[in-house]
This record gives sequence, C-alpha cells and structure tokens, in this order.
Amino acid sequence: MKLKLTVIISIIVGTFTIVGGIIAFDERYAKYDHLCQVEHRLEQKIVYDRINNLQQRMWSLEDRYGADEARRLEEYRKLQQEKNLLDRKLRD
Repeated sequence: MKLKLTVIISIIVGTFTIVGGIIAFDERYAKYDHLCQVEHRLEQKIVYDRINNLQQRMWSLEDRYGADEARRLEEYRKLQQEKNLLDRKLRD
C-alpha cells in the first residue's frame, strides 16, 4: 500500500513538472504571428517617418523659394514623386 501511494505521488509530481515545463517553454519564445505583426508595424513606422522627412524637406523648399517657385524645382518634384510612391506603399 505504501509503495503504491509513493508511485502515485511520483507520477502526479512528474506529470505536473512536465506540463509546467512545456507551458514555460511555450511562453518563453515569441510566436511567429506576433513577430510578423511587429515586423509589419515596424515597416509601417519606417515608411511613415520617411514620408514625414520628405514632407519637411518639401516645406523647407517652399519656405525658401515660395510655394510656386519651389514646385518648379527638380528637387521638389523628385521629393513629391517619392512621397507619393511611399504613400501608395503605406496604403497597400
């Protein structure tokens, strides 16, 4: 009787130890879908920051040359074109 009780307790403790180890292992490492979401948000943030940088440069040109004159500049048109391209990328 005493031996059976020891075996049963050992089996229960062993089972809980294994289950606890599996749960701890599963919680320790990030899930693939969570990593994909973080990566996507990071890419959006990078594109959004680049758009803001381009817009600041465009406003700087407008302040320096005036709005009409700045729009005639090649640099302004390239900035506008890149900004539009990034806007489309951000929407997709």
